[in-house]
Amino acid sequence: MTAARSRLVHLPVSEVPAGMAVRPASAQEDAPLVRDWLNAEHAKNFWRLHTDRDGEGAYSVAVVREYLRAFAENRGESAWIGELDGAPASYWETYEVASSPLAGEPELSDRDRGIHVLIGSTRYVGRGLGPRLLAAMAAWQFAEYPVAARVVAEPDVRNERAVRAFQRAGFRQARTVDLERKRAALMIHDRRPPTQEPQDP
Repeated sequence: MTAARSRLVHLPVSEVPAGMAVRPASAQEDAPLVRDWLNAEHAKNFWRLHTDRDGEGAYSVAVVREYLRAFAENRGESAWIGELDGAPASYWETYEVASSPLAGEPELSDRDRGIHVLIGSTRYVGRGLGPRLLAAMAAWQFAEYPVAARVVAEPDVRNERAVRAFQRAGFRQARTVDLERKRAALMIHDRRPPTQEPQDP
């Protein structure tokens, strides 16, 4: 068993698909795998790190390794590898809204939590797993952070498949927001559904 897998976390929520678990991403061990996922055709147009790709439109292992190492130095963000039946299947980032580009957005609180997701293995792309995985991760964030009223995400607005997956997982699309490297759909999963205004008789 590798050092990374020794820290496997089985999500303690009922929404978790059978066989799903997450573990902290290891910069040393997981960089090659995450690099391959980021450079895959289904991901490369929508996932951008805080640096440009090389002349061939790809990220190197060294760039991804440094990117993952930064999570160890940032208490507000974490990087995870999602596993299904013991096999790596997805890459996740969880973060606090207070230390993210979404800080200060009027719909959100600094106590809210955010997620990024990349279903990396093509074995699992297009199989309808996305909404179930997203629902499980949102439930986990609510369980881990009782003060969070919302779990949010900001997929590229052009990524219609991702937006639909979030909606099927219980997120609502609030509006679009312009971030540094993309125009994003602001997706919000409320811990409790918003209270509806009373209708006039």
